[in-house]
Amino acid sequence: MKHLMNNREVRIACFGEIMLRLQSPGHTRFFQTPELQATFAGSEANVAVALAGFGMQTQMVTTVPENAIGDACVRQLRSFGVDTDMVTQEKGRLGIFFLEQGAMQRPSRVLYDRNNSAFAHHDYHDDWWNRVFEGVNWFHISGITPALSETARRSTLRAVTCAKANGVTVSMDLNYRSTLWTSPEIAQRAMASILSSTDYLFGNEEDFDRMVFGTHRVVATTMEEYRERFESDSIAIMKQFPNIKAVASSARISHSASENDWGGFLRMQKEVYKSVTYIMHPIVDRVGAGDAFAAGIIYSLVHNKDPQKAVDFASAVGCLKHTIPGDFCRLKVPEVEALVSSGGDGRVVR
Repeated sequence: MKHLMNNREVRIACFGEIMLRLQSPGHTRFFQTPELQATFAGSEANVAVALAGFGMQTQMVTTVPENAIGDACVRQLRSFGVDTDMVTQEKGRLGIFFLEQGAMQRPSRVLYDRNNSAFAHHDYHDDWWNRVFEGVNWFHISGITPALSETARRSTLRAVTCAKANGVTVSMDLNYRSTLWTSPEIAQRAMASILSSTDYLFGNEEDFDRMVFGTHRVVATTMEEYRERFESDSIAIMKQFPNIKAVASSARISHSASENDWGGFLRMQKEVYKSVTYIMHPIVDRVGAGDAFAAGIIYSLVHNKDPQKAVDFASAVGCLKHTIPGDFCRLKVPEVEALVSSGGDGRVVR
């Protein structure tokens, strides 16, 4: 793998909305009890927190309300070591999502309440992005942000255009959300110009279908089938967008809400690399696992890991995230490397 830069000099900015996550306790149904567990969440923030835990310099670019909730959000980011100098606070609301954790054959459910958030209406102009990129050399975004509003879509396009003008590496996690886009066709059109400025792309088979190819296939039911699709999909993506240097995909085969097979794939140039497959049962919390996988790939690229070690590390990060309640991935590098080397027997560490 080509050495990107001295990893001690890498500073990663993540741009996206932070939300309040309200979860029914344990595996209860919505409002089966009068309680909801409140934490903060968001795809890009998940990546920033995970990378900070791995010892990297990360910065969050977002807008939160100018109130006690926004203050608490900023404090939590800082507690993980994420730089918040580019977090603005304005009048408005924080987006919310409600989560009901599934079990066995009952799937998890997510309900969004994020319209008209302070973030969705904040217009980030070129002068702002030039300030951000003065001290940043890697920029991470997701396909969730341009789905939130026309303003957020314009801001995302400005951001990646300015990033490339400043020589900043751009990574994108497609993160298709059907409830946020009016249609897959609109998503595909919106993403094309953003992908033209992307260096490293993350996504799963549904993301590729809906946001790149405009198709809709039945999900793969085996890792072998997933690999076949990834091999052809990644070739097509890199042919359509020759600026993309690598494509990575977390792979999930769902047997039930409680039991999944999990792994990952990475295409670097002409080769596809596959991680081991983890059988996860029972799952504690799957939300944020894809973000953890993306963080693992970014960490590996910056630290010049060879492609096989990169996808092994990223898949182990994603696997371990399934054991941690909440969106944020609270891991250190030695814990991940221990899983990679041992295969994960779960024995007590004394």
